[in-house]
Amino acid sequence: MPKITAITTQKRRGRYNIFIDGHYAFPVSEQSLIQFRLSKGQELTPALEQAIKAAEVTASANTLALDYLSHQSRTVHELRQHLAEAELPPDAIDAAVTRLTELHYLDDAAYARAYVNDNLLMGERGPKAVMQVLTKKKAWPRTFKPTS
Repeated sequence: MPKITAITTQKRRGRYNIFIDGHYAFPVSEQSLIQFRLSKGQELTPALEQAIKAAEVTASANTLALDYLSHQSRTVHELRQHLAEAELPPDAIDAAVTRLTELHYLDDAAYARAYVNDNLLMGERGPKAVMQVLTKKKAWPRTFKPTS
C-alpha cells in the first residue's frame, strides 16, 4: 500500500505538497491536510486519495467563487457561468453555489431588488430595459416580482 513519505510546504501560504513513496503525488490545502489528518507514514488507499482530490477541487471552486463575488454581487447564473468557464466539474460548481446560497452571499431576489432600486435612484434605464437586463442575468422571472 502506498505511504506518504513527505509533506512539504509550497511558496504559497497554506499549500502543501504530498509525496508518496518518495515521489511527488499532488498538492493539498491546509484545510485538506487537517480534514483528512494527513501525516508522514500514513497509508493512502486509492479511495482516500480520490476523496482528497475531490475535496481540493471543491475547495478551489469555493475560492474562485468567493473571489468572483468579492468584486460585486452576482446572480447564481453569472456565478455558474464563471465557474464553468474555469472548467470546474458540475458537482463542484453545485457545491459552491449551494454553500454560498446558504451563507446568503448569493440571492437572486435580493440582487434584483437592489438592481431595481439602484436604477430608480441613479439609472437612466426604463422599466423594460431593467427587465431585459435582469432576464439576461436570469434574476427576473422566478425570483423577483415588481411592486407596481
